[in-house]
Amino acid sequence: MKITSFDSSTQVAQDRRGELRALIDALDLELARPCADCTSPCGCARRSPTCACKCSPQCLDAPRKLSSEGDRYPIEPGVVSLVFAFHTLRLVKPCWSCEGHGHGTHFKTPQLWFYADSALYPELISRYVTTQSRRLSTTWTVSLCAHQADPTATTFALMPILKEADEADLPALQNDLRTLANGLKAGVRQIASDLLRQLTLR
Repeated sequence: MKITSFDSSTQVAQDRRGELRALIDALDLELARPCADCTSPCGCARRSPTCACKCSPQCLDAPRKLSSEGDRYPIEPGVVSLVFAFHTLRLVKPCWSCEGHGHGTHFKTPQLWFYADSALYPELISRYVTTQSRRLSTTWTVSLCAHQADPTATTFALMPILKEADEADLPALQNDLRTLANGLKAGVRQIASDLLRQLTLR
């Protein structure tokens, strides 16, 4: 039963438009490198230590640079592309990842946890994941994560929905990680732009 309609003239709607604009501006920013404190020469002809035009998850330094404890715990190969892609979103910070391990009852699900200051950002990521459903081996979801490493931050989890660990196809799920990574930035930007256009036309 419908209770009420959302009032698009409220401050909440204005704030949402502002958040969408901020996200789009951040996604269009190509100056900052996804890996913090990276000073390696760029792969382009300039060989600049600040240029980001050749930054990619294939960089040999990426697994170490993308981790908060890179020397001890570099990002695992199967999930490094998705962690890298999340860093390119600028306003969403990945905080924990797993490429998936084992089998049967010892199966560890491929997933990525991230912080978001606004509920809008995981919503956009969830919408993007839905657009990729036909290319994925199973249904993936974005949900509020019960584990809060930092009480000042809200944590979300991107992970597959699996009924039985025995039914999990790890190679297929790891391929899903790469599929989601490949179009994340462009997909989220397009969805944000479409939503902003809809809000502006109201």
